[in-house]
Amino acid sequence: EAIGQSILMLLAPEYHDATRRVCEGLLRGRVYPQFESTAVRKNGERVEVRVSVCAVRNSAGQVTGTAAIIHDITKAKLAEKALRDDEARFRMAFENAPFGLCMTKVDSRILQVNGTFCRMLGYSAAELTALGGLDLTHPEDRERSLQAYERLERDQVPYVELEKRYLHKQGHTVPARLRLSVIEYDGSFQFVAHVEEIPQTRD
Repeated sequence: EAIGQSILMLLAPEYHDATRRVCEGLLRGRVYPQFESTAVRKNGERVEVRVSVCAVRNSAGQVTGTAAIIHDITKAKLAEKALRDDEARFRMAFENAPFGLCMTKVDSRILQVNGTFCRMLGYSAAELTALGGLDLTHPEDRERSLQAYERLERDQVPYVELEKRYLHKQGHTVPARLRLSVIEYDGSFQFVAHVEEIPQTRD
C-alpha cells in the first residue's frame, strides 16, 4: 500500500509543504537536524513523531534519494502535556491563593511571590524580587526572622510559625502571621513562606 506512493501520504496535511522543502533541500545537499512532525495512520489517527532524515548517494556521490528514521513519540508528548498542565494548575493555584506566598533563597533573596503577597505589601512582583526578604521586614523583627530560618535548617522541623511586621511600600507596617518551611531544590535550600495578614489598625 505504501511502496511507490508519496511520503506525504504518511504525514498530516499541515506538514506537507514543510516536508517538500526538506526533501528538496536534501537533494541539494542540505543537512537537517532531527525535527518533530505529525504522522497519520491508515485509520486516520494522528501520531506525534520525531524524524531523522538524510540524503542517499550513489557511488559517484550523487544524491539519488532520501531516507528517514521515524520514532513514535506520542506517549512522550502526552507525558509532556500532562506535566505542562500540572505546572499550569500549580501556577494558577500559587498565584490565586487567598494568602501570600513567597519563596526565598538562603540569603533572603526573593525568588517568587504571588499576587496576594504583592497586594499585601503594595509592590509589583518585579519590585519584590529586586528586594530581599529582610529589606521588607521591620528592623525590630529581622533577628526573629533570621532565627526562624536558622531553626528550620538546624532542627529540620517541617515548618516554623512566627509573627512579624512587614514594611509596606507606602511606609506603614503590615503585621502578619507566617508559616515558614524549607525545600531542597536543585542542590540548594529554598524557603517557602505562607503569609496571612493580621487585621488590625496600621501604624
